[in-house]
Amino acid sequence: MVLASIVVANAQVVGNIGSYSEIIDTAEAGVRRVEARRGRQRRLRWHGIISSVSRSRLTNSKGMLGPWSSLDGVRVFAVVHNTSVPDRKTWDGWQARSLPLTDEKWGQNLAGYYKGLGWPGCPHLFVTPGSILTMNPLTNAGTHSPSWNSISWGIETVGEFDRDLFTGSIKDNLVAALAILHAAVGLPLLPYERGVQGLHFHKEDPRTTHKSCPGKHVMKADLIKAVQAEIQRRNPGEHPADEGGNFGVVKPNDPLNLRETPSAKAKIVAALNNGAKVTVLGGKDVGASRWLNVTASGKSGWVAARYVEIT
Repeated sequence: MVLASIVVANAQVVGNIGSYSEIIDTAEAGVRRVEARRGRQRRLRWHGIISSVSRSRLTNSKGMLGPWSSLDGVRVFAVVHNTSVPDRKTWDGWQARSLPLTDEKWGQNLAGYYKGLGWPGCPHLFVTPGSILTMNPLTNAGTHSPSWNSISWGIETVGEFDRDLFTGSIKDNLVAALAILHAAVGLPLLPYERGVQGLHFHKEDPRTTHKSCPGKHVMKADLIKAVQAEIQRRNPGEHPADEGGNFGVVKPNDPLNLRETPSAKAKIVAALNNGAKVTVLGGKDVGASRWLNVTASGKSGWVAARYVEIT
């Protein structure tokens, strides 16, 4: 995303300061002086909600979404970023200190920087090797991708994945965050249409200057497969199809049309034959009809719920 330029910009202002946290703390102090001269305190949309949660605690959508339980229609896709700075070597060095830099403290430092920029928000989630950090209410617009701030969720991931390997807990935490968000809201991971639907990478924004974000080691096809598997793992057993993660079988309909949006007039993505197996990501009422967001044979879309039997 923009964290590489953040550190460089602040280093030029404050000079030779030893650590990233000191850079941000010094910048934050400068912001407070500016605000005092203006005689007011900026109030940011994301003020006061910085918190982190471990992957193991994300047992369902409520574990991450918290008070933002009604998100249907708020955003239409998620955008994945990498921080670039810090990379994993820097991050791991912070954790090796006698007093490690906690995720919450890092978030507070970032908040001070964003506040200094005068941004009305920031990315929604920051994924670290240890937790998933909430920085911006999921009901609010973010500031993370110039073309899509008002219609997408921004998810930052600690690392420089042109160099760092995308493996281990950082990958697991990103997959968990994406799985819970997509299942809870019924967002399709596929098909992808730039600026419209599907999982997005920051580099796909035509207005961004970050043309490799989130890095060459984060491969979208592999990430989507991992997210789909995590949705299924987190939602086994018998529960309403709308919760996502269920499996279903197409009932006789010869064949069933998989559509881009929950509408009988929407573009057909594929035709599903009788007995085809689907994974349910979520559901939505449209008028008197119930629609399910599903994936089948690597494609995602919407089908009329009455033609799917949940297994």
